[in-house]
Amino acid sequence: MVATFKYSYLRLLSMLGGRSLVGVAASLNVVHAAESEGSYFSPVCIAIVALAYGSALAVPVMCALWRTGRRGFALIALVGLVCSESYGFQLSAETPLGVSSSARPANQDSREPLCACA
Repeated sequence: MVATFKYSYLRLLSMLGGRSLVGVAASLNVVHAAESEGSYFSPVCIAIVALAYGSALAVPVMCALWRTGRRGFALIALVGLVCSESYGFQLSAETPLGVSSSARPANQDSREPLCACA
């Protein structure tokens, strides 16, 4: 009985630690996106929070599916999780790129070549 209690205690501790890491990463991304977008209620910030909650909920469900022998559903959940995280990385990468392109001087023409070699 002691081993079962210790195992459940460690499982709870690891789940809380993982979810807190997901929350910290999401809050840092949201703060950075809000600085560039101008509002915490922008679509990018809302999508980052939704993706973080989705991934925090998908992992325990995926593990339960795997343990009960429903490996096909677990693999589908894994593919969905990877796709959603890829979309989140794309969202967080577009924000700094959008800021850097809008921070260019107004007189700089984007069609002009980078070097005078040609």
